[in-house]
Amino acid sequence: MLADGLSKMISDLADDADAPAVNIASLRDMASCMLEHVDYDDPFVGPNATGIVSAEWRFNNNGVLLLSFLGHGQVILVAQDDGGLDVGANGQLDRLLEEHSHLVPKRRP
Repeated sequence: MLADGLSKMISDLADDADAPAVNIASLRDMASCMLEHVDYDDPFVGPNATGIVSAEWRFNNNGVLLLSFLGHGQVILVAQDDGGLDVGANGQLDRLLEEHSHLVPKRRP
């Protein structure tokens, strides 16, 4: 469950004195996205070295989809797999999800 992943991330960061401060705008955008798109499977979540929060999904063909939430509705989207998928884009979250939502693993009924 996403809430468990966020709770673990926050706990791990609190225990690590060298951990970067999480970018609040980034965290807010990621949480808002996941709340709006409840049909998406739960991603792995975590910050990078500068505090930007990313959501990562794994899928068939050793595929990975990474959304890095830059804050203020901006994201970087990267998707790759062994079958030749190679997508990279940055821009407004809503526009990129409209174009690439078929890449996001969905919850099974």
